Amino acid sequence: MQGHFEITVNGTRHPVAREAVARPFLSWLREDLGLIGTKAGTCVGAACTGACTVCVLDWDGRGQSVYRAVSACRLTLPMAAAREFVTIEALGAGREAHPVRRALAAAGAGGCGFCAGGLAMALFEVYYRQDPQSVEDVRDALSNHTCRCGAALAALAAALVLVREAQELRQHSRRPGRIERARRRRKNAPRIQGDAFEEALAGFTPDPDSFAYIDPEGARFHRPRSLLELLRLRKEHAEARLVGGGMGLGASIAPVSNRPMCVLSTAAVVEMGAVLDLGHAWEMGASVTLSGLREAVGESCGMLGRMLGGFGSRALRNRATLGGALCAPESTGEIGPALVALGATAIIAGLEREWEMPLEAFLA
Repeated sequence: MQGHFEITVNGTRHPVAREAVARPFLSWLREDLGLIGTKAGTCVGAACTGACTVCVLDWDGRGQSVYRAVSACRLTLPMAAAREFVTIEALGAGREAHPVRRALAAAGAGGCGFCAGGLAMALFEVYYRQDPQSVEDVRDALSNHTCRCGAALAALAAALVLVREAQELRQHSRRPGRIERARRRRKNAPRIQGDAFEEALAGFTPDPDSFAYIDPEGARFHRPRSLLELLRLRKEHAEARLVGGGMGLGASIAPVSNRPMCVLSTAAVVEMGAVLDLGHAWEMGASVTLSGLREAVGESCGMLGRMLGGFGSRALRNRATLGGALCAPESTGEIGPALVALGATAIIAGLEREWEMPLEAFLA
C-alpha cells in the first residue's frame, strides 16, 4: 500500500502525496494546478451543469482508444490515479488555438465565459470520435451543459462545423502527406505540424497494475485488477464502499462507521469490464460504462441499445456503470426493466462459488 501516486494532466505527470482519499479531483485541478478554466460551484448533489467537464483517455466498447468527456465533480483524487486528462487550458489560444476553440469563437459561443470551458471539452470528445457523428449525437454531447447566456446554441453550430472538418482531415490522413495540405486549404487555419492529441490516442495504454493508496488519516482506496482480488478485499473490508463510475458520490465520500473509510473501486477489474458476444447471448460486466455498453452491443439488443442512447447525458454515460444503473439507490431504474423484458440473468460471484438467477429476482 502506497501513500503517493501520479495523475497526468495536459501531458504533464503530477505527483500526488498525503492527500485525503475523499479530496475532490476538481478542487485539486483548480487549487493545486491552477487550472481554473474547469469551473466549480455549480454542481450540487446529482445535478451537474457541465462547466466542470474534462476529457480522459479511455477505451471504448470496441477496444479503441478514445477521449471521454467526464464530470470532474464526480471524481476523487485516487479515482484519477494513473489516468490521463485534458482540460480546456490545453487547447491553446489565438493562432495556436485548437480547432475546437477556433470553431467556438467563429460561432460566437463565448457568452459570459463561465460554461465555455465545459462546452469546449464536450466538443473535444466529439472532434476525436472515429465513428460518424450525427446532429443528434452532437446534441447528446451538449445535453448536460446548462447555459444561461445562450452559448450552448452557438456551440451546436460550431460542433457541426467541427464534425465535418474532423471527418475531412481523417479521410486525408489515410493517405500519407495529405493531412497538412488539407489543413492549408482551410481559410484562416494556422499550420499545425501534427496533432499531439491524436498521437496521445495512438500511444495510449492503460495502467496494468492494481492500485492501493492510504492517506495520512488511514483511509484506504483500492483499485484491484482481478475479480478474485476484489472479492478478497471485500471479505477483508466488509465495511468498504464499492465504487464504479462514482456517479452517486457528488463531491465527497462519507465513511460508513467511525473507522477510517475504505473504498473499493471496480473500475479496473478485468472480468467486470468485459462485454462478450456469446452468439446466443451477450455477457455484460457490471463495471462496463453505459457508453461502452452501447458501443459494444449497438442495436443488436433491440430496445436496450436505443434506451442506452437516451440514458442521461453522454458525460454521465461515460462514467456511469451497468452495475450502478441496476443497483445504486440513486439510479433511475430505467435499464433494469429493459433487461428484465429481454430475459436477462444475473451472475453473482463469491469467493466460494458463483451462481445465477433471473435478473427480475435479483432486483426484487
